[in-house]
Amino acid sequence: MELQTIGQVSKAYDISSRMLRYYEQIGLITSFRNEENSYRYYDESAIKRIQQIIILRKLKIPVKQICVIMDNPDAET
Repeated sequence: MELQTIGQVSKAYDISSRMLRYYEQIGLITSFRNEENSYRYYDESAIKRIQQIIILRKLKIPVKQICVIMDNPDAET
């Protein structure tokens, strides 16, 4: 799988780019930056985390609790 831009991920998963930047700011996901254009790119592992976050948010789990869940190595994938 190739890297996807923030716009591509936003469109594919119906989540705002602002929310993706927020998740990155609080450390839930990471992106790669292109030095030429400063675009954010997400790899396969970041996209899997985004999918997990979306599922947890649909279950009405608060973002702070998601941070705890995602940081717990014993949590189910």
